[in-house]
Amino acid sequence: MADPVVNSLVIQELDGDVGLILDTLGALPTNSLPVGGSLRSTRTYYPGSSTPSTQIMGTQEEDITLKGVWRDDQLGAAGGAVNLYGICRSLLLDQLRCALYWGPEITRKGYVKSFIGDFERPNLIHWTLVFQVDEADEAALMLIPFPPSATTTTLWAEILAVLAEIDAVSVIVDASLAVTVAGGLLLSEAVAA
Repeated sequence: MADPVVNSLVIQELDGDVGLILDTLGALPTNSLPVGGSLRSTRTYYPGSSTPSTQIMGTQEEDITLKGVWRDDQLGAAGGAVNLYGICRSLLLDQLRCALYWGPEITRKGYVKSFIGDFERPNLIHWTLVFQVDEADEAALMLIPFPPSATTTTLWAEILAVLAEIDAVSVIVDASLAVTVAGGLLLSEAVAA
């Protein structure tokens, strides 16, 4: 599939052949794209402590609910509204994992959880689609590394120096054990001597 373009909403089956591209004003959802999530955590208050012990267990993406109205006259084709309804219905009934793209910035993977078409007329359909998110791909795009500061650079230099000293001591210990073993003494005899 080609890269999604800005101002288009694409829902594509990852292991199937059904896809939906909403890229005209009459086809796009009328609501904003609600993208977000929440922290999954558990807090335990132990006896005698007013501060909880918190266990972080990752994040959970929220479902994305899209709503809109399809009108044949705005879509520019007779039967356009019913055609879009059929594609969304197929995405639901196929029960396959899909990717949702909103321009190049937002990518979510998951399933079409529900789809409802409210037929006012065959050429005028109010619709609601709920996309159940189980993976967010744009997190890597949003990671901006912090530039190293003088403090962190000095700290890392100190840590590396300590690690180098530990390595040097372990080489000396390894060498003395090799000499002891080569001399025919057991470790317990070497300690006793």
